[in-house]
Amino acid sequence: MTTEPTPTMTDLAAVARSVLACPGSMSLLVDGIEHVDGSTSLVLEDRGGLPAITCHLDSPLHRAAEQARSGLLELSSGLPDPDPGLSLVLAGHLDLVGEEVLDDEPAVQVLLVVTRVLLIRRGRRHLIAPQAFRDPTLALNSGYLHRATEHANCCHLAELRRSVAQAVGVPVDGILAAALDRLTPSAVDLVWVDEHGADRRTLTFERPAATPVELGDALRRRLHASIC
Repeated sequence: MTTEPTPTMTDLAAVARSVLACPGSMSLLVDGIEHVDGSTSLVLEDRGGLPAITCHLDSPLHRAAEQARSGLLELSSGLPDPDPGLSLVLAGHLDLVGEEVLDDEPAVQVLLVVTRVLLIRRGRRHLIAPQAFRDPTLALNSGYLHRATEHANCCHLAELRRSVAQAVGVPVDGILAAALDRLTPSAVDLVWVDEHGADRRTLTFERPAATPVELGDALRRRLHASIC
């Protein structure tokens, strides 16, 4: 029987950041508020390892952040085929970041300043140092790359068809459908369907991206200027 190597703190932190970047479900508990609905009224994003939650102006969460109340955020993984029971629990206090817009209405962004990180994976609980969780080198984690792929395939279909047409040297009308299949910091796999059937090609970046900004720049250079 082969024994799996013991994961390092960096390994666990990378898995935890992937859950934050690509959550399947969200539950937020705040001191003084019985329950905060995470399904439709909140928008979550990863800001350097700190959960940033957009909520409506003057909502209970907004008022709680003004008072720097304690919060507990539990996330399940939204990645395809995650480890069974993979989830993340983050604890800390709330802080106001700035104004936003949510559902075309005034909103604010609330930050959970994390002081405790608990990853639940394969039935085991792992405490992760907050500093390791916020490591900038973990920004391009598997969850972020999955969400970036989903965004491109949902919002940039026309640009992807033009990119494939340019890459293979055929008229854009000859590309029936195109999508990103796999995205890494160093390359992107394009798949498409034309009159001859399905095909794919890997496009390598000039240099591996280290940040989301660099990854976006690399995608625009290799694919299309309007891809974000």
